[in-house]
Amino acid sequence: GHLSKQKAVLRPTILVPLILGVALFTMIMLVRMQAPLLIGNNNVNSNSLAADTKSRAKEEVKERTEAEKSFESSVKSTGIATGITKTITFVECKVTTPMANSADTSVANGVLQITVRNDLSPIASKVFVDLVNAHYYDGVFIFRVLKGFVAQWGFHNKWTKTTKPPKTKDAVHENTLSNLRGTLSFAGGNPAVQQVFVNLGNNARLDKEDSRPFATLSQESMDIVDELYMEYKDGQGQIKALQKEGVNAVLEIFPKMSKVESCHTVSAFST
Repeated sequence: GHLSKQKAVLRPTILVPLILGVALFTMIMLVRMQAPLLIGNNNVNSNSLAADTKSRAKEEVKERTEAEKSFESSVKSTGIATGITKTITFVECKVTTPMANSADTSVANGVLQITVRNDLSPIASKVFVDLVNAHYYDGVFIFRVLKGFVAQWGFHNKWTKTTKPPKTKDAVHENTLSNLRGTLSFAGGNPAVQQVFVNLGNNARLDKEDSRPFATLSQESMDIVDELYMEYKDGQGQIKALQKEGVNAVLEIFPKMSKVESCHTVSAFST
C-alpha cells in the first residue's frame, strides 16, 4: 500500500515536465517552419524594392533625355548655339517734342528705358543694339503714331551705311515675345528695314505676320509714349520729303511731332 501511494505521487511530478517539454519542442518546430516563409517574404519585398528603384531610375534617365532634347531643339529654333552667352541689354532713348509750348505739360519728353532681349531674339536684338551704338536713331522723328496701335520711328534718309542688317529673322519659339502693349518690334518683323515700333495696345494679331518683338519698355517709358501727339496722319511720305530740307521744315508742318534725340546702351548682363 505504501508503494502504490508513492507511484501516485510521482506520476503528476513526471507528467508536468513532460508536457512542458512537448510544448517547447512544438514551438521550436513551428518557428523553424515559419522561418523560410519569413525569409521568403523578405526576399520578395527586397526584390520588389529593387525593381521599383530600377524603374524610377529608368524614368529619371528618360526625363533627363527628353529635357535635353527639348533644350537642344529650343536652342536650334532660337538660333542660339549651345555655349553662347545669352545677353540682355539696357538701352535708353531720349525723346523730346522740340516745338512744344513750354507751358504744355501733356507732351512727350523724357527717357525711354528699353530692355533688349537678346536671349529670346538674338538676330533682331543684335541689329537694334548695333544701330544704337552707331547712333542711327539719333535725331529721327517718331513719324507714325496711331492711338491704341503703334508709335514708329527709324526713318533716316540721310544715313549712309557700309553694312546692311541681315534679312533673316529670328525663329519663333515658345518664349518669343508677343506684340502686347509695351513691346518693341521691327516694322514688318524685318531688321533690315531698321524702323521700329512700340505697341501702344495689345496687338497680338501682328504675331501672325512674324513681326515679333525683341524688347520691352518700362511702365514709366510707356507713360511718356502715351503723351505723343497722335493726330498726324500723313505718315512716312511727308517726313521723307521734308527731312531732305532739314529738321525745321518738318517742325513747321508738324510742330507737335516728337523725335528721338539720342539713344545709347547703358549696360548688359548675361543670363
